[in-house]
Amino acid sequence: MGVAKLEVLGMEVNTGWLTRYYDDGFVDDLDEYIARLHKRYKRANTSSDSVKNADGYCVVYERAIGIFYPVHPIVLFRMKDIHICYLDAGDEVLNIQHRAHEEAHALDYMGKFSLLENALCEIVHEIPAKMWNHYFGDFDPNLPCSIKESDENRAKMGELYALHKYFLGLRKAGKLATAEPTF
Repeated sequence: MGVAKLEVLGMEVNTGWLTRYYDDGFVDDLDEYIARLHKRYKRANTSSDSVKNADGYCVVYERAIGIFYPVHPIVLFRMKDIHICYLDAGDEVLNIQHRAHEEAHALDYMGKFSLLENALCEIVHEIPAKMWNHYFGDFDPNLPCSIKESDENRAKMGELYALHKYFLGLRKAGKLATAEPTF
């Protein structure tokens, strides 16, 4: 049985026998990376247009941040591979945000999103309203169940969870006066 280590989310997930998870880390060029994966998995079209339209090419504020690349098995009982990667934003907080976003996509694809949802629901009252509002609008502690209708909102839930853990850790270590970042 495989295990996916979602480092930024702080979770280890059993993937089952037929799923492999790869966190390929920071890459310099998303187009080159996904073209390599297209070639590795023998996907027919590796043109730049097919790369831009690939599953999981994540764009935030008109800037690509990373890739969630699921390889769907063609035959029943064939391995399913999941790859993630991300660009180095040059900023620790943005890198945490981008990595958590891609990890949440992978978790969702594995059918294990409820683990993140449950973890977020346990801490939702600790999350500063300003952080919540940045992602989802007016704060409502009952929202985690209703905002998850889109895969991008589910990925944003991963970002919010990871950032809250990061800022809370800084505060507990005495390196930050509050757990609330400036947005």
